[in-house]
Amino acid sequence: MARFGRSFVQAATQPQYAQGLFTAAQQIGAAPGRRRAAEEERRKKEEERKSYSMLAGIQSNIYDTLQNQQLTEEERASRLNELRQGALTAAENIEGINPLTVEGMVRTARRDVFAEQEQRRQSERADERLELSFENAGLQKEAAARAAEKHREFMGTADYRQAQRDFQTNQQLHTTMVQAAEGFSTTEQGRDKFIKAYGEDKAGIFDAIKTKNDTAIAQRDRILADAEQGKFTFTKNDLMEKHGFDEKGADNLLAVAKQSPKRASEIFANYLFKTQKRVEVPSAYVSLFQDAAMSQIEQKIFESDEKFEGRAAKLALDAADAYVKSGGNFEAAMKAITGGSVQSDEEQKNKTPDDKMDQLRAYDRTYSATDTAAES
Repeated sequence: MARFGRSFVQAATQPQYAQGLFTAAQQIGAAPGRRRAAEEERRKKEEERKSYSMLAGIQSNIYDTLQNQQLTEEERASRLNELRQGALTAAENIEGINPLTVEGMVRTARRDVFAEQEQRRQSERADERLELSFENAGLQKEAAARAAEKHREFMGTADYRQAQRDFQTNQQLHTTMVQAAEGFSTTEQGRDKFIKAYGEDKAGIFDAIKTKNDTAIAQRDRILADAEQGKFTFTKNDLMEKHGFDEKGADNLLAVAKQSPKRASEIFANYLFKTQKRVEVPSAYVSLFQDAAMSQIEQKIFESDEKFEGRAAKLALDAADAYVKSGGNFEAAMKAITGGSVQSDEEQKNKTPDDKMDQLRAYDRTYSATDTAAES
């Protein structure tokens, strides 16, 4: 024990040992302060957590208040002001938060709600326009509503997206070749140049473009020659039945002709030149439209595959007609398919398919032979 006592006294007199004892004493004395500081930090964090939770609840209430249609404007303004004040109070316990951000919570929510409402209104207007387009196509209101709903569903399917991709691919290819044919058709040996660029199997495109252009130019020149002599030789029946005018358009042109036959002939000549140069449906689209039609109608309601295919052929022809009349619009063709597919099961069953199938095959053969393409 004496030996231990001497060692302790000796060590205690050394500076390092004394410093160690002093440091230990400091740490022991500072421990309560550290505990208080840690407790204060935990308290602050808990208050911040509660404040953030309050802000989230207030933000949700702001959106609910803005969207509540049962409130008057005065009630809504009063409630929003209370929520804004509550948000500012809650933010006082959050270190580093920007008061301007909190102050603008209501303004930000108004902007978000307005954008959401505007998007909803645009969607509703689009639905109304879609339904109206089917009514304008001849469907009754109830059938038009069914067609619009079915078409919206159709647009979300893989069949629709595939048809759209195939259409775009074919459209780009055909547009390129049509533009080339337009250019080559006015040059010497244009046909040979076109074939060299696109292949012998695409010669039908050049021939179709060349024929249409030559016909359009010849007819335009003939009508302009009449114009120079002050003549306008077309009747209302000619305009409507032979050249696709509606009654109002025919009446308007004839009214111009009464005042100035020359001016009417010039207008008509330019109209015919533009419309006759427009080529028809490419052959590639015929089968594309039929595939889309098959995806839209129920095969099980038909008595045979022939009737099912005949119905699809009829819808494909309707789509081709809508495509041409719309100036080459894919969506117009798809709407024609949907509109036709909403007819009752009995109406579909009672359709006679044979003539339509023959017509579709003839259509396909015609455009496969000439391989005409639509201008975009």
